[in-house]
Amino acid sequence: MNKLYIITGPAGVGKSTISKEIALNSKKSALIEGDDIYHLVHGGYVSPWKAGNHLNVFWENCIGIIKNFLGNGYDVVFNYIINKEKIEELKKIFKNAEIKFVVLMVDEQTIIKRDAMRKEDCQMKDRSLILLEDTRKQNFDKNNILDTSNLSIEETVENILKNNRFILNTRSYEYIGKFVKVKVDRPLNSRHPKHGFIYSVNYGYVPNTISGDGEELDCYILGIEEPLENFEGRCIAVIHRTNDNDDKLIIVPDGKNYTDEEIRKLTNFQEQYFECEIIR
Repeated sequence: MNKLYIITGPAGVGKSTISKEIALNSKKSALIEGDDIYHLVHGGYVSPWKAGNHLNVFWENCIGIIKNFLGNGYDVVFNYIINKEKIEELKKIFKNAEIKFVVLMVDEQTIIKRDAMRKEDCQMKDRSLILLEDTRKQNFDKNNILDTSNLSIEETVENILKNNRFILNTRSYEYIGKFVKVKVDRPLNSRHPKHGFIYSVNYGYVPNTISGDGEELDCYILGIEEPLENFEGRCIAVIHRTNDNDDKLIIVPDGKNYTDEEIRKLTNFQEQYFECEIIR
């Protein structure tokens, strides 16, 4: 599976430097600098933060280029200043790639220092502090934020390459119809360690996976009326939380099935606290 690295953060944080190093760590990669694509416009150029900008055609170009490289077997490293809405859009467009989304952050002193190290015509000066605060206000998922204030370039790159918490898409829907081995850590009738509610079904996770919350992919096991430690069954559906970066597999004994209404009723003890949809 080809990888798509999306690197964002305020101007001057080091997006270009880190992106280049990530690309060099892949045997077959493409580095796409968002600023370079935006600056392809010459006649009638308008800055991206001003009215009448070229962001629509910019994103059409970026998405097309990324698709082309991924389709031809390249890992892609793309960097630009991105908001949460655009990330959700990109997540859907590139659902067949493994996406690592990283928000590079620093403290105020570091952003001023790094901005001063850039070429004079690239320096944002006081605006770098404004963009730093704007990025903070985005309230990105903490799993995707990497504070590099005290990290070297090498440490930052190693962190991104080796840490699965940056993976944006779980691809949980690919488990539907397949047999899955589950490790049960919250058996039937056990109590949630923090919130205190009782598990009315066995609940566990798929070992060696990564979900949107940075933890292993969770599972509800339906159709078994005794506490379990391990289980292997068939995934018939996925509960996708629309207001939380986390999916839950629905696992049943082979041959059993449940309607959406039955799944909602059996998992309501926990899912009542979230907005959910059932994917089949």
